[in-house]
Amino acid sequence: MYLDHKIESFHQVLTSTEPEVLACTNQTYLHYTPFDPRDSREHKTVSPKINVSIANNTPTCSKRCDTSPDNNNDNQSMPAEEPAQILIAGGGIVGLLLALALKKNLPSVAIDVYEQTHGFDPDVGAGMGLYANGLRVVRDIDPDLLKEIQDAGYPYLYRRWERHDGTAVAEADEGVLGSGAATADEEEKNDGDGLQTMGIRRWKLQQVLHTAVAKAGIPIHFSKKVEGVETPQDGMTEVVFADGSRRKTQLLVGADGGRSAVRSILLEQMYPKSDPDAATASNVRSSSKNKKPTLSYTGVTCIMGAAPRNSHRGISFPVSNTTRCHGAFYPTGANEECFQFHFPVGAQQDISCSDADDSCWGNLSQQMSRQECGRLAEILEKDGWDEDKYLAPLRQVTRAVRVGFCKLSPALKAWSFPNAKGQPRTILVGDAAHPPVPYIGQGAQQGMEDVGTLALLLKTFCLDDQGQFDLSNLHRAVHVYEKIRMPRVASILSNAHEMGRFQQKRAENPAYNIIKEEMIQRDVFFHETMPVMFEGARHDYRNDLKRELEHIAKERGGLPLRTIAET
Repeated sequence: MYLDHKIESFHQVLTSTEPEVLACTNQTYLHYTPFDPRDSREHKTVSPKINVSIANNTPTCSKRCDTSPDNNNDNQSMPAEEPAQILIAGGGIVGLLLALALKKNLPSVAIDVYEQTHGFDPDVGAGMGLYANGLRVVRDIDPDLLKEIQDAGYPYLYRRWERHDGTAVAEADEGVLGSGAATADEEEKNDGDGLQTMGIRRWKLQQVLHTAVAKAGIPIHFSKKVEGVETPQDGMTEVVFADGSRRKTQLLVGADGGRSAVRSILLEQMYPKSDPDAATASNVRSSSKNKKPTLSYTGVTCIMGAAPRNSHRGISFPVSNTTRCHGAFYPTGANEECFQFHFPVGAQQDISCSDADDSCWGNLSQQMSRQECGRLAEILEKDGWDEDKYLAPLRQVTRAVRVGFCKLSPALKAWSFPNAKGQPRTILVGDAAHPPVPYIGQGAQQGMEDVGTLALLLKTFCLDDQGQFDLSNLHRAVHVYEKIRMPRVASILSNAHEMGRFQQKRAENPAYNIIKEEMIQRDVFFHETMPVMFEGARHDYRNDLKRELEHIAKERGGLPLRTIAET
């Protein structure tokens, strides 16, 4: 099969409306005790346990999929399983979407998902936004899946910057982010698909994806917490689970969130405990200045939650000079709204995110949610926050999550790890590769783009002429994956961190805020929204792939793909 034919076929894939690829990220946080946002006293960490059980409406999986809450998947007395072809560690949003992406693009390949919890519960966690660049990946996996997800959420019609008393600074039509109308300084424009930003509860998104995975016959192994990753001499990768069971695999994909066990275990192997700054020679590229990447607290703590109310039709960002904090409010349904309040808590800067409980979420009980949000509403009321817009959701909260955002520093210099033969056989996607912060809504979207890119690259480089799985060219796929994705994610993360600092400085410095309010108004007038949003939402991951494969074709002069990959 020749490369020009591959490129042509690939172009057909990129322009097809058939199901294609989808992925998302698991947000990961450090949990904190209730606090007065104006109180600088030190606060201790708490680690609320989450009892996760199978919901009554959990779909039936294939025979290999264990969805029984009473089955602990103890395989110690069972014969060793056959090695997996692709093992996905992490059954959250990103893992489920990755499974669907691989099933679509590698139909002959067996995929297994291993998830540490006992199942998926409804009505846990908070909400999230889905932007056009992420929704394009969903559309490419299956237009029907996109429709189901859109039906489970609620679109934003506008984006509004506000003051804490409810007065407006500026308002933008949210449709501009999905319109494909590129600004003058943009290098590309998408196909003008008009996908609208939307809000959705995380558990609803996970429920839709779990149903799709079960329908596709992809097995999910619950109660499988990763405790070890080994690289035996046969070139396979062996995953060790907390229950004592093991599973070998040809390819391991770490999709287990910002506090990824897969990443942590492999980094520990790279950096001897006696010398944490010295990486092994074969993996020195994985760190900056040979220092071990570690999670650290960003200095910002957030309380987020959901409340039943007649939702506003857009997302708003209030900033307060009195409470010195900022927030976000967005709809996740016609009668449901989610909120976020971000507070700096400088006393916690020395606390490592690794000290937090193994649970990914600091879910609060209904009683704790009401107590903490009610207490916060009393504080904000004294500081002049608008009752209807901002305090009513706090008083009506049904579920809340208390979190602290973490960053990986230094950032990974590679998203893959070698086996015993030096071949890349473990790949990270989503938060496992790049833990996000929420300020421009791109954390989940970057995980989606990771998986959309990776799945198509595996299809291009790792299927032989008979459509069988062949990893002899995986290193080429990994090279292109990292070349495309790492610079883009770095730029998006930089924008997100900068937006967080921008909003917090507006809250802390009234003079700075006056200047920046005028800047926001100018940006909306001339660009129709804040330009920082374009780089994320208007991007189409397929264009990156198309450009890179066309570049390969041009360089190699139409040689067969197999020859190119082996050169």
